[in-house]
Amino acid sequence: MIVLAAALLAVSPASPSVCRDGTTADEAVTAVYDLVSVPAGSSWDWDRIGALFVDRGMFVTMIPRVDGAVMSKADLPTLRAQTETAYAKSGFIEREYRRETRIFGDIASIYSSFYIALPQANDRPLARGLHHFQLVRGDGCWRIVSNISQMEGAGWTLSPAFAQKSTSR
Repeated sequence: MIVLAAALLAVSPASPSVCRDGTTADEAVTAVYDLVSVPAGSSWDWDRIGALFVDRGMFVTMIPRVDGAVMSKADLPTLRAQTETAYAKSGFIEREYRRETRIFGDIASIYSSFYIALPQANDRPLARGLHHFQLVRGDGCWRIVSNISQMEGAGWTLSPAFAQKSTSR
C-alpha cells in the first residue's frame, strides 16, 4: 500500500494553490460558517466555498425520526441547487457552539456543534446538531473532503460539553 501511495504521489503533479481560507484546518471550517451565514437577499459565495472543498465535496446529514433516521446526501452542486432558492429571500445563519480538532499528519477530523437560524428570528436557534468535518492538507492548504452531520431530535441531544458556546471562539 505504501509503495502504491508513493507511486501515485510521484506521478501526480503538484499544483500550486493559494490558500485564501484554508491555511489551517480550523481556518477552513471557520470560513464555511462565515460563508453560509448570509442576510436575506444575499447568496453564498460559491467560488469561495468550492475552493474550500476537495472536488465536489460530500455532505451527509442524519435527521432523526422516531422510526429511524433519514439520511440526506449531497455534493456541492446539489447543495447549491437546494439552498440557492431556499435561503435567497429569508437569509440563513449557522453558528458554531464548540469545536474539537484532531490532526495527524496531513489529515484532520473536526467535530463542531452548531445551530441554524433565520435572520428574522433574531438568531434564535431553529435546530442544532454536530458536524464531523474530514479534511486533508495538500500544497499547504487544508481542504474539506466531507462533512457528516447529526441533527438533534427523537432522543438525540448535544452533550453538555458541545451544547455550550466555547469561550475561545
